[in-house]
Amino acid sequence: MVYCLKNITKCPFCKAQVDVKELQAHIDDSQAPRQDLVYAAQSGNLELLRRVQSHGGEITRFQNEADANNTLLHYAVKNS
Repeated sequence: MVYCLKNITKCPFCKAQVDVKELQAHIDDSQAPRQDLVYAAQSGNLELLRRVQSHGGEITRFQNEADANNTLLHYAVKNS
């Protein structure tokens, strides 16, 4: 299938080529719920953490107020 270049753009975060209409969905899909970030840190899922961070996610500022303000680094160290 052939696409006109005016309908394709690069993701400003990962530089992947995506359809202009799907750019926001691409960015939204690259984010993760807070609990998924905790699980990723606990299980060593660096791929998910890198993807979220590369798409503007503030994983370094993550704090879980419900769990003594633990950060993702705390969760990673506890389970290593």
